[in-house]
Amino acid sequence: MKNELPLVSVIIPCFNAEKFVEDAVHSIMQQSYPNLEVIAIDDCSTDSTLNVLKKLCAEDARIKLLMNEKNLGLVSTLNKGIHSAEGKYIARMDADDISHVNRIMLQVNFLEANDDVAMCGGNYILIDEQGTEKGKLRYPPKNEDLKAELLFYCPFCHPSVMMRKKILSETGLYGEGLVPAEDYELWLRIAEKFPVENLTDYLLYYRWHGSNASITRKQEKYEALSKVVNRHSAYFGPDEKFLCYHLKFLAGLWYEKTSREELNGFSEWKEYLFTNISQCNKRALNKTFYKYYSLALLSILKSHENSLSIKFMAATKLLTINPVITIKHFFR
Repeated sequence: MKNELPLVSVIIPCFNAEKFVEDAVHSIMQQSYPNLEVIAIDDCSTDSTLNVLKKLCAEDARIKLLMNEKNLGLVSTLNKGIHSAEGKYIARMDADDISHVNRIMLQVNFLEANDDVAMCGGNYILIDEQGTEKGKLRYPPKNEDLKAELLFYCPFCHPSVMMRKKILSETGLYGEGLVPAEDYELWLRIAEKFPVENLTDYLLYYRWHGSNASITRKQEKYEALSKVVNRHSAYFGPDEKFLCYHLKFLAGLWYEKTSREELNGFSEWKEYLFTNISQCNKRALNKTFYKYYSLALLSILKSHENSLSIKFMAATKLLTINPVITIKHFFR
């Protein structure tokens, strides 16, 4: 039975992850789906990560341990893992997260039943360093919504993603010089060519702690996103004057000082999007635009950086949006 199931290669890059890596790898070893290979890559850790990985290798023959001779960084380490993978499917996993026991089974079943879909992610449960649940995050599931979401936000949890290995020969692997937005850039390349989806299941326990890239590398993230948006100008539209809107959403910067010109420019930007963004379903684009427009206006209202006149202007514009959209933000 095992050999009849497609092989899944789970890639886990590891760097100084001694606190959590054993739990992370065990969560893959204990999956209800058996036909796995676990490619754990130590990127010259200076703690006991490598010793933990060697111990795990002795416990389960499905673990393939790779050791970088020098510190390569995340992108080169991930690409090294993909080159070593023998599976039909590539599953991502981080060394500090925990996968739900049925995660791989659910994703394989979905991709086997939907031959046109190139990759799928899923929802996650947020945990702290002690493993205590702190909340849940849900992503839009359907391709048409995700194509629109990608204009404003990265709607995939990187360590929850599973993709078909064969599509990477068409799209290429992770791009260098784009950390910590390397995943978002790859998702754009995949979504430009293929349908993408998210499962509605909670597939991952995502660990939130002080060393997460989203906490520690804000400036680096903004610079990487700037490269990504400019590199994919065909996806975002050819007019550069609107790229600043995409960047402010992608980097979460609407709490910063806002100008009247920016606020008044939203209507022109919406018209531009509907005229130039051909890859998005118009219904999905309209819904997604107003969701993020509402979020931007609420951020402007709550920001200490903006004057009362700007906040009044934002409040006036907020009143023109369907109140259901605005209310949803208060319950997220």
